[in-house]
Amino acid sequence: MSISSRRVKPATERRPPRARDTLLSRLVTARDEAAARWVAARPAVYSVKALLDHALRVYLSSTAVTPASLLRYPRCPGFRRARLHSPLTAALRRRLAGQRPWAALIDGLYGQGGAVWAADAFAARLARAYERLAQTLATRPGAGVNVVAPPWEYPHHPDVLRRMGCLRACFVSGGEGLGGLYLHGSYALGDAVPGYSDLDALWVLPAEACMDPAALGRARKTSMACAPHLYSFDRQQHHEWFVLTGFEAHLGDGVYYPPALWREARSLAGKMTFSVAGSDHDAAGARWALLSLAVRTVESVAALRIANWYALKNTLSYVALLPALGYQARGEALSKAEAIARAAEEWDAGGVLALASRLRQEWGEREKGLPGAAYCRALAFNPHLSRLCGGLRDTTPKWVRQALPSDFGARVRAYAAALAECRAPES
Repeated sequence: MSISSRRVKPATERRPPRARDTLLSRLVTARDEAAARWVAARPAVYSVKALLDHALRVYLSSTAVTPASLLRYPRCPGFRRARLHSPLTAALRRRLAGQRPWAALIDGLYGQGGAVWAADAFAARLARAYERLAQTLATRPGAGVNVVAPPWEYPHHPDVLRRMGCLRACFVSGGEGLGGLYLHGSYALGDAVPGYSDLDALWVLPAEACMDPAALGRARKTSMACAPHLYSFDRQQHHEWFVLTGFEAHLGDGVYYPPALWREARSLAGKMTFSVAGSDHDAAGARWALLSLAVRTVESVAALRIANWYALKNTLSYVALLPALGYQARGEALSKAEAIARAAEEWDAGGVLALASRLRQEWGEREKGLPGAAYCRALAFNPHLSRLCGGLRDTTPKWVRQALPSDFGARVRAYAAALAECRAPES
């Protein structure tokens, strides 16, 4: 089609210029300011721990560790790409600027350029950094709380039991001293919808393992081996498992992992007890987390293609998580389920939260359960298959597309904006 033959929309049909960008830029500015305030209020050693923990997560998931891979995850089995240059991590590094030896220690890990570091050499470097952190914290008492996670049970779905048993066996095969593997979220509570609900798995790695290069090496091999099992519960699993270290009780913030979450935790493998941050009321951190998720929600909607099930389910997941962070920013510690129940009346004027909950409930009735055996075998070779398949055209079930209102994107943006400002939306 020639340029001259294309139909030009009349002014009445055109979208208002940069309407979405205005909301996004406002949220981004607020998020950056919240990140700077939160980091400035924390001790410098907290920034060190946060950056070391990020480097640890990269190490556990990367097939080759390079300075550049600390800026973004390379394509590697079982884990998604992620950027280091987020407003929060940038603020963490600015907090350490000029402070010796911390600045030199972090620069030595993150580095510059593209020289390839062997995984074993990087493990030794990371272990030395954690040793330095442990020496600093030796005189600092831990302020965390001990969590005793009951054993996980899920008696009403044999296929879930079998696959969870495979994940447990794979983790245990890594040997002693690697801490414990825990579940939270719907699979821990027993109300998961197989095939729709993702698996929220948390690995708590002891401080002693963080300071031992050999233990870090075993942890990395275990992580890579377990990845296909983790991704076999949900075709569109949009996150890897979460990793905490034994230093959490000293320098945890309770933002992403508040005590309200641990009340529902269940032990899958390894130790049944661990220590975490003891406060639910880090308002500054919760404010940053809320704004950060609101930004991701608006960005997700801006690029959303309804026929892409991976992208749509990602957006629905953001919609369901926002209420818990919204209430936490107001100083109320609620579980995700409790927050969703309250937010449906207070913040969901557009009905997107109710829609997300309804789609989740109907999924179990309309769709098949867990991915099939052939799909799981394919995941063993390429765990990114969940994202690749979900990203193909027309992967969203027809009944889901029919259930979405025509102004779904506008409703989600209004919902995210209302939650970000902690106010009730206009009807």
